[in-house]
Amino acid sequence: MRYKLLLLLFLIFQNTGFATHIVGGEINYTHLGNDSFKIELQLYVDCFNGNPGAISSDQYARIAVFSGAADTLVPELSFEVIRNNPVRVSKTNYNCIKIAPNACVDAYTYVYYKTLPKVEGGYVLSFQRCCRNNSILNLDDPGGTGANFWTKINSVDSITENSSPYFKNLPPNFLCTNTELVFDHSATDADGDSLVYEFFHPYTGATRTAPRPEVIDYETPPFTQINYLTGYDYQNPIDALPNILINNSTGELRLKPTMPGQFVIGIVVKEYRNGVLIGFTQRDYQFNVQNCVFETVSAFAAPDINCDRQVIFNNTSENATSYFWDFGDNTVTDDTSNQSSGTYTYPKVGKYTVMLIAATGNCADTQFKEITIFERLIFDKGKCKL
Repeated sequence: MRYKLLLLLFLIFQNTGFATHIVGGEINYTHLGNDSFKIELQLYVDCFNGNPGAISSDQYARIAVFSGAADTLVPELSFEVIRNNPVRVSKTNYNCIKIAPNACVDAYTYVYYKTLPKVEGGYVLSFQRCCRNNSILNLDDPGGTGANFWTKINSVDSITENSSPYFKNLPPNFLCTNTELVFDHSATDADGDSLVYEFFHPYTGATRTAPRPEVIDYETPPFTQINYLTGYDYQNPIDALPNILINNSTGELRLKPTMPGQFVIGIVVKEYRNGVLIGFTQRDYQFNVQNCVFETVSAFAAPDINCDRQVIFNNTSENATSYFWDFGDNTVTDDTSNQSSGTYTYPKVGKYTVMLIAATGNCADTQFKEITIFERLIFDKGKCKL
């Protein structure tokens, strides 16, 4: 009897939708004129490891509407919305991957047309759901950490009218260790406002015991932020060398992850009109980093510090049949080579960035390395001496 009761409780608990399936999300809105708005929730889920029951239970999303002035729930304006069919996020942003990692992300869109009467302070819209993947490396208790995707609609009277910016692209469904990713994380804005891109600290919502709460049980603003593990924060949320960077003006995201795993990263685009912040869109997203197998790998070795102006580069590339060296000497245009091994004599002391492109067929890979040339020929404890 006790066993049957425990089994029943387990099944009930499973059916509540508790699972580690959430990859990320964001909320956008479009002002349609007067008091009418188009509200869109983007929800990204793990379709490889995610619990099918939890994914199914998210057929409807509960969107809470809070008073922007009083931070209190407005229950009569809150609503439920059904989702559209998912779009599989399948792009890799890498060329010539020999063996693709097991990674699967589905993007669901929830669209709702809503009348929001003019009110002082505007409104805050929030979707709260638990839980994230247990395997996330940069969070404290990731399997018990939920998500809160929210935005604010300012008073229509205060800024005439406004629609939030929309990100143009989805991040790839996986990233590769020790391989640079350059990704266009920019957004468009229907009103032509000035856009600024930054990292932000994502938020948590819902709990293990109440993974899909009713809106009356949602946390009210100001919301609680997720807890990063020691060594991580919202500006340095992932193991990467160099550190993850986003261009504040263009939204270009650059990172070269060094460790496989899953990492939660927050990216916000803020919109300014006449120098005044009037809105934003926050994307809370889990980056899945894996060890990838490429058709061709460019790699070479050389001392970081050189006491001789002639430097010999040891080519350790894999599965390549052709090569292109650029030895980084900006004083000339012929500092290049197509040989397998690289040797170059530098004209003066200084720092140089060396590039090697290794290719086979249509597959190519590029490696960069910075070296320093010193004047003297005696090398002792990391320095060139007289």
